[in-house]
Amino acid sequence: MIFVRAGGVVGVVGGALQLQSGVKELQNGKLIGGSFDTVDGVGNAVAGTLIISGKVQAGIGVGAAVAVVEGGKDIFVGIREADTKRTIVGTVKLAAGSAMSVELYTGQPVVIVVGGIAYAWGDHL
Repeated sequence: MIFVRAGGVVGVVGGALQLQSGVKELQNGKLIGGSFDTVDGVGNAVAGTLIISGKVQAGIGVGAAVAVVEGGKDIFVGIREADTKRTIVGTVKLAAGSAMSVELYTGQPVVIVVGGIAYAWGDHL
């Protein structure tokens, strides 16, 4: 259970950082990226909070939805800007969110761990 709660803490901290980044993007006139990062940051923080409070399945569901939305945004922007790397990162995030949602039905913790790691490290490819 400590491992699961630690994942929740990572979600809250990562979400707060993403929210901060989104606000900065909005201040710099990047409406699309800033809006998505702000919403995704809040979503990740909510997911982490749910996990910490013991509502693990709900937290996984919210986290999966955020990963899918963020992946879709990266794919869209990557294609629009002819940025192959960003398109690949978006695909990884989309797949990670899908893997996390599979865990909701299968109950296989390895799926959520692999999905979570893929999502977290997607930007570092």
